[in-house]
Amino acid sequence: MPAQGLAGKAAYPAVRTGYDSITTVTDRLPDAKEILSALTWACFKFQVMAEED
Repeated sequence: MPAQGLAGKAAYPAVRTGYDSITTVTDRLPDAKEILSALTWACFKFQVMAEED
């Protein structure tokens, strides 16, 4: 048990950091969705234009 507790204490900062970065990403998700949407649209338009030639 003590070894497990030690491992948990060692892993905690990494888990905490990971959680913080995930929270940061989800906070910025609306921007990411807009960018992804714009990129998808641009790719779609480009493909359509390429097929017309």
